[in-house]
Amino acid sequence: MKNFNKILIIEDDEALAKTIRNLLSLNGYEVHVAIGGAMGIQAVFEWLPDLIICDIRMQPIDGYQVFNVLKESCLTYKIPFIFLTGKSEIKDFRTGMELGVDDYIVKPFENDDLLTSVKVRLGKYRRLVMEQVSEYRIMCESSSDAYFMVCNDQIVEPNKSFYTITGYTVEDVEDMKLSDLLTEESRLEVAEKIQRVKNNNQGRFGVRCHVRTKGHGEQCYNVIGSGINSSLFPNAILIIMERCPGKKLDKTGNGHHGEGKFDEVLRVLDDEHIEASPRLIENLKQVFSEQNVLSQVEHLSIDIDLSDREREVLELSCEGLPIKLIADKLCISNRTVEKHRASLMAKTGSRSIVEVIIFALRNQLITL
Repeated sequence: MKNFNKILIIEDDEALAKTIRNLLSLNGYEVHVAIGGAMGIQAVFEWLPDLIICDIRMQPIDGYQVFNVLKESCLTYKIPFIFLTGKSEIKDFRTGMELGVDDYIVKPFENDDLLTSVKVRLGKYRRLVMEQVSEYRIMCESSSDAYFMVCNDQIVEPNKSFYTITGYTVEDVEDMKLSDLLTEESRLEVAEKIQRVKNNNQGRFGVRCHVRTKGHGEQCYNVIGSGINSSLFPNAILIIMERCPGKKLDKTGNGHHGEGKFDEVLRVLDDEHIEASPRLIENLKQVFSEQNVLSQVEHLSIDIDLSDREREVLELSCEGLPIKLIADKLCISNRTVEKHRASLMAKTGSRSIVEVIIFALRNQLITL
């Protein structure tokens, strides 16, 4: 089980960074130091810490800029963030609170104050992550489809239906890799698609595969893969397997209906310069509604649990409204709209609100 003890210090004062690192290390934390904002941002994405302590007054990239970059990524926006600020810089508190920072430590600080803040924020973060994992497990165990995650080709967290469908036991799966589960032809195709997900060129994939089961030989399954942003399972791929209804696929692994439609969507996005304008939304709706493509494409519908407010934000986004107009319509702040959009991106595995809209159209989360 994850320890939730990885702390990244972003500070351009090397002496102070070393002092904080030594204090935290002596108290059992795994600590990494990045000198300056640019190195700090890079270190966050490479190391995925459980908590970030960042100085505000740095050059040329200050703490506010670091925070703003990280809050835009669905991989990092939930990581607890503590600002270090000078005693005379009281205005920093108001700015930080508006941004949504978790806590402040005022320099010079007492060691106990820093340790208490770190302990509280890590404890809260751990509870949040474990609640999400619990929700994931409840969702998986109630499904008749096989759910599992792939971390470095290793199969982890399979649900009960996985064992029922494949015939494997817990002991069989203990050291099983995804490559062990698939036939050679399917293995190569899925490996290529997983690599695209990891390279952020494609958020998810759908493919028909031949799976090696225990006692039933090779069986055909629809397989959906999606990159997930979990602190417990960084860089993992969520896999869902459903028994195929028997329709033939072409050599690319796609169905015969709706071929070329995604390429057409990409063309529309290119024409619009990736702006979620009202005209773009109408073009997307037309692409996905032609010849009843939504009901014909070979992509399994994914049930996404959205709150009422997230659904409202999604629907207004699908009308092409910018953040400010959405905030005005719902009588909430721009920051709250941004948080809901970030949540929508995290839940759908998307990198932008445009990808969320495409996902919603393809999976009928909204009515055309």
